[in-house]
Amino acid sequence: MMINTVKVHFLGNILGRGARGVGKQCSGKITKAANAAEARHLLSIGKIDILLIHTITEDMADILPQVKGCILEIRSRMSPEAILTANPAIAVVADVERALEHYENGQYVSLDGVEKIIYEGLIQS
Repeated sequence: MMINTVKVHFLGNILGRGARGVGKQCSGKITKAANAAEARHLLSIGKIDILLIHTITEDMADILPQVKGCILEIRSRMSPEAILTANPAIAVVADVERALEHYENGQYVSLDGVEKIIYEGLIQS
């Protein structure tokens, strides 16, 4: 007799979905930045777990190694390969409509770059 089983891993409430994703999974606190200059300034005064920004541009390659993940309102202007070269451990969820309006500074979330999902809370490891 053959039995098929499916293992399901439930993380928590889904807060949002993107149309594109890069990387694996990460968790942390959201920090909003209006642009690359503001992101650099915020990094100079403290750690950023999850960067919430409109998009990632080529001039942001120096920022990516310093964050665990990114939530983007529109498609990244960097290729997935360039993002992963800058930070192989990063998770990015992109094309998240009105993300800057919906998520708050200090909010804890978990990103799944493969599934393109933003979960409420932290992944327990």
